[in-house]
Amino acid sequence: MNRADESRVADTIAAADGLASRLTMPYEQWLTNEDLRLMTERLVEIVVEAVRSLSDGFCQEHPDLDWSGFIGLRTILVPAYHRIDPGLLWQAADRRPSSDGPPPLKIRIDIGLDSSPAPGT
Repeated sequence: MNRADESRVADTIAAADGLASRLTMPYEQWLTNEDLRLMTERLVEIVVEAVRSLSDGFCQEHPDLDWSGFIGLRTILVPAYHRIDPGLLWQAADRRPSSDGPPPLKIRIDIGLDSSPAPGT
């Protein structure tokens, strides 16, 4: 992993951790809190921008992650900022409804990066 990729991965993990630690309420409560919705939107945007900037080589080394899916979120968040579907944003960022674990976004990042090859292999 090159230095630029290391920085982008760190940004991605920090934003996903920020979502995991802040989204602790039910959807209905989140939906009525504009500050929380905007924070969620921004942190998801950081994730997708960082992912979009990763090198092709890094993405190829980590095929377990849905890189195009992450980048696809950008096409919803950035140019269509005025039409963002709160339900879709919540699905991308929130905890799994059936558990108290980290949000799916964080799980996908962790699982995908944990499957990386050991150095020198």
